[in-house]
Amino acid sequence: MRRSPDVGTLPSSRGHDDIGFAEEFTGLAPVSIRIRVDRKQSVLRRQRILWLLLAAAAACLLAFVFAKGIRNSTATTFLRVAAWAGTPESIQKVEPAKYQRITYPYSVVPNGVHSREELIDSINNDPIIAAHFADFDVGQARIDKAQETQLVYVSYRMRNGIFWTAKTIKLPEGETLITDGHSVVRARCGNRISAVPQQPTSSEEPLVETFDIPMLAKLEQH
Repeated sequence: MRRSPDVGTLPSSRGHDDIGFAEEFTGLAPVSIRIRVDRKQSVLRRQRILWLLLAAAAACLLAFVFAKGIRNSTATTFLRVAAWAGTPESIQKVEPAKYQRITYPYSVVPNGVHSREELIDSINNDPIIAAHFADFDVGQARIDKAQETQLVYVSYRMRNGIFWTAKTIKLPEGETLITDGHSVVRARCGNRISAVPQQPTSSEEPLVETFDIPMLAKLEQH
């Protein structure tokens, strides 16, 4: 009695048909297809690496050329400056800019007054300042210092008008002042000082903090 072959050990006739169909359709065996795909991927990887190396080399070359150009340009500029300047002894010494004063907002006298002569000059050249200092004895003016920190009222200039603060501001100890023995003026801005409220005031009075914010510096002149 012939024994039927084990189904699990028999090759699938469908599998043979599929392989034969692949061979007939493509002309290549499955193994050959995989080998060709792997080779193609390997070639693509090598090409990508080659392009990356070329790009890196090009970047290095450009950086070298750019750096060389900068060095040449700097050297040329230096030679031109040296030729124009002459010998080292003829080159003038350049010193950093020095600032003499700071201008504060709402100053009665822009850039302030730091001597009797400056106050006289300001009065003679500005009618608004002259009117504000009409009762100030310029002939007795002298420099003084605030002996202690105080809360005071100050005058200020806004749109060519002179007003007084309705609120007190802090006058710090040690601030430079100008006085005639009766009236006191802030040297940094020419704003007069009063221990009691004065008139006129303005409904557009600036914030107290803005009086202490410097606006610009004036170059010292020799």
